[in-house]
Amino acid sequence: GRLSRMDEMHNQSILLANRTLTENRLRETRRARARLESGDYGYCIDCGEPVGFARLKAYPDTPRCLACQSATEADED
Repeated sequence: GRLSRMDEMHNQSILLANRTLTENRLRETRRARARLESGDYGYCIDCGEPVGFARLKAYPDTPRCLACQSATEADED
């Protein structure tokens, strides 16, 4: 009865969150590919400085250097 409905609602919210995460990741991957094709890959979209190799290795689709990403996240809070 009620627990089954609550479980189903919970499962649906998890599926929606996973779908949103996947869509966002795909969008960022496409943007990274476009930067690669234009020759801008590996440079921060905010300050224009090179993105560190370790950061690109960990997050190949990242558009920002660590400093700019940290500032962006701080602005969102």
